[in-house]
Amino acid sequence: MDRMTFIIAVLLVYMIYISFKHRETFRKLSLLQNIGVLITFLASIAIFGSLFYFGVNYLSDLSPGWFVGLVVKIVYAFFVMISGVIAFSAVAYKISDGLLPVKRNQE
Repeated sequence: MDRMTFIIAVLLVYMIYISFKHRETFRKLSLLQNIGVLITFLASIAIFGSLFYFGVNYLSDLSPGWFVGLVVKIVYAFFVMISGVIAFSAVAYKISDGLLPVKRNQE
């Protein structure tokens, strides 16, 4: 199995896990809201995954040494992931009228 197939399989399993875990919340949403959240999730993966892939490749070409390049890539990956989570959460909040993202229990 190549890397891309593995990543897609992991994302599908994660989507199924989340849908079963929060099925009561998803039942409160209309069909259009559920479709909107799904499309937003897939679009955010595509956009921020592309930013991550092409950005890391671009930064690896610019880095003078392997250690500096590694640190820059890690910092870049952190900011891309955080940006993706914030963007998805904001759009999902608007689509679901505040039901998503699901708040965690801080126990």
